Amino acid sequence: MNPLLALRAAEIARDQLREHPARWGCLAALLLFGPPAACVVIVVVLLATLAGAGDSSSAAAPNGGTVGDIPADYLVLYREAAQTCPGLDWTILAAIGKIESDHGRSQLPGVHSGENSAKAGGPMQFLQPTFDSVVSRHPPPPGGAHPPSRYNPHDAIYAAAAYLCDSGARDGRDLHAAIFAYNHAEWYV
Repeated sequence: MNPLLALRAAEIARDQLREHPARWGCLAALLLFGPPAACVVIVVVLLATLAGAGDSSSAAAPNGGTVGDIPADYLVLYREAAQTCPGLDWTILAAIGKIESDHGRSQLPGVHSGENSAKAGGPMQFLQPTFDSVVSRHPPPPGGAHPPSRYNPHDAIYAAAAYLCDSGARDGRDLHAAIFAYNHAEWYV
């Protein structure tokens, strides 16, 4: 910077300081405390982000605990069933389970027995013919009912994973189409 220009700028600043000392005091405080305050805000945001990373979809809940409001047994089933379909994230199964039956906790018709008005049943709300077709092609692993039942969370969640996989979720090909096939409603996707 030109030394004469710098000297002129300093003179203007001095004159302004004499005429408006309060305004310049605020500016001085901002210049003095602003950068450290900004650093503190950045550190707090980074720490909050890192702390929240523990709840990501790939994070395991400690000691078989829950993530959000998902019961521990359902969490295990969502994670294990999703592994049967490369590219299907367990959170998709969990979202469907939440919408359809509040992870099996809903007392609405068709969740634990019978059918709802759309003829769907079980925690993942399968139509019986659809469920039968899926489990005939993709039998659920041991741990469910014998024969498989759409009311059994193990069987229903594994069947949902297989259905989504066959409908486009495999390798992330077309997750939108897979979810739309599961429930033909655009709001659902």
